[in-house]
Amino acid sequence: MTTTRRIERHLGDWMRARLPGWAAELVMFLLKMGWSGLFGLSLLVAIIGTKLIWSDAMPLHRYDFLVIVALGLQALFLALKLETWEEARVIALFHLTGTAMEFFKVHAGSWSYPEPGFFKILGVPLF
Repeated sequence: MTTTRRIERHLGDWMRARLPGWAAELVMFLLKMGWSGLFGLSLLVAIIGTKLIWSDAMPLHRYDFLVIVALGLQALFLALKLETWEEARVIALFHLTGTAMEFFKVHAGSWSYPEPGFFKILGVPLF
């Protein structure tokens, strides 16, 4: 059993023992929704944080740093067993699809990524 499932099971049992059924289910639902967005929220904090503090004097481009952050978060989630390899493979397929859509949107001129970066393909940073 993964770490995430153990935590969920333990927390669910604890909630059901202390709260009415509907309240325990509501709390568990909210926690699961928060948990499912943990990676996205972490990356969003990195994107906003780097936008506020990054300067051209830094030895690494901001977009490249964000690629490293994203890969580091993924490695951390796998190492801590917060995510299984099967989940990571499925998420990778979604990322490939999303990246293909980004290629199209950038090529169509809908938006752009103006900052420089080594880890960019067709004008799209890989974070």
